[in-house]
Amino acid sequence: MISLGHFHRTAVPTGFGSDRDAVRMGSQWRRIAVSAFTLLTIASVAPAYAEPDSVDPSANYSVFLQAIAGDGIVVDSRQAILEGQAVCNLMRPPNDASLWDAGRHVASMHSDWGMGLALHFADRSVQHLCPHRGSF
Repeated sequence: MISLGHFHRTAVPTGFGSDRDAVRMGSQWRRIAVSAFTLLTIASVAPAYAEPDSVDPSANYSVFLQAIAGDGIVVDSRQAILEGQAVCNLMRPPNDASLWDAGRHVASMHSDWGMGLALHFADRSVQHLCPHRGSF
């Protein structure tokens, strides 16, 4: 026993750290594991609609990029084209999604845009990128 005045404490070897340190380390590893799982889940889901189509000769990419910029949408050009093509894929058979569905899909990828900007983006995608836009 170690005597510290009127307090008595028994010295117990704790190994490499206290129980509190072990809990803290476990908590950090748990956060890392959850973060890695989340990133892997997002990475595996995103390509489902982000696969680029072959270049469509009727698509007017520069007009599309100018139109969304005019709508106040700020996004990387390549990403905008990929997501615009994803809107087209979502709206054509066998998916047959509506413009509202496409807007909701875009809004789910860009929660800071709000539904108005997401619908503008989906509409601009249909106008300028979708090869069979007359059939929607």
